[in-house]
Amino acid sequence: MVQIGMIEEIQSVKSCLEKLKQKGIIIAWELPYENLLTRLNAAIFFFTPSEGVNPVVIQEHLIEYPNASVTPHQPAAISQMPYKIAFEQSKG
Repeated sequence: MVQIGMIEEIQSVKSCLEKLKQKGIIIAWELPYENLLTRLNAAIFFFTPSEGVNPVVIQEHLIEYPNASVTPHQPAAISQMPYKIAFEQSKG
């Protein structure tokens, strides 16, 4: 049984984003409602790229997840960060 909030794929993406933060590619990232998630395609990560970094670079670091998409995010109640990463449901 899947343990809510401890999804291996989500943990992997979190690790990738933390590495990008340590490298200075992104300033910050967040995953609201992590404790409610049971699958990656329900997760929406938000991030702020470092100055001068094209957000497309983030997608290149998520090559392990071909269903990931990086798009602008209109700051709202869920997150004030300007970009989001979402995962489409796998086809098949």
